Amino acid sequence: MRILVTGASGFIGAQVCAHLAYGGATVSAFCRSEPPAEARAADWIVGDVTDDTLCAVRSRTAMPWFIPRRS
Repeated sequence: MRILVTGASGFIGAQVCAHLAYGGATVSAFCRSEPPAEARAADWIVGDVTDDTLCAVRSRTAMPWFIPRRS
């Protein structure tokens, strides 16, 4: 199953991505910045949740997880 996680570079988002990948899911990690070195997501997408990139990615995933960072 392909799962989309937004906020993937944050502390919680990175842990969620790692846990899902360890469990066998194919993870699409979505964030505003480049992936950290320890990123375990198979598919890292740099973008903004307010633009069309998220809509295009969402259409290719079975389950979205939205984990925004508090600003």
